[in-house]
Parts: sequence; C-alpha cells; structure tokens
Amino acid sequence: MTDPHGNDPRGDPPSEPDERELAQVAVQLSERRPIPVWAFREGLRRRLVSDLGAPPMPPRSGVLALACFASGLLLLAFAALGLTGSGPFAA
Repeated sequence: MTDPHGNDPRGDPPSEPDERELAQVAVQLSERRPIPVWAFREGLRRRLVSDLGAPPMPPRSGVLALACFASGLLLLAFAALGLTGSGPFAA
C-alpha cells in the first residue's frame, strides 16, 4: 500500500534518485516546456526595452513628506510629555 506520493508507510523510505534519472527528468522537462507565442514575446520585449523611467512623483510630495515628519515630531513630543506625567493623558 502506498500513499499518493508513492511512499510505502510501512516500509523503508524510497531511495534517492541517481544522477542518470535526474538527467532524464531534466531533459524531459526542457523538451516539454511550453514556449509563448511570438506576439506575446514581442510585446513583452517591447515593454521591457522601452524606457519608461521612474513613475512621476506626486506634485506635492515635498509637502506630504514635511507633514509626515511634523506629525511624527508631534507624536514624539506627546509621548515625552506622557513619560514626564504632564501630558494630555496625565491623571
């Protein structure tokens, strides 16, 4: 009795395949590998070769970065006040 993978649960585990068996499997896999149609390959090549560059930055990216930085500093200030016991959440 074997499981779906060909292993016998009552016996010894199957032996490792030798180099010749592995070479045969490699040849079979390379021969059966599907090759995409020409139109797909050409379209993919065009997309990869075209120089699209980096996507454009948002128009106000500097303002957004500064706002994130300022809000981070504000949160750190609130945390420091909370550690001293005199913040907005002091009891």
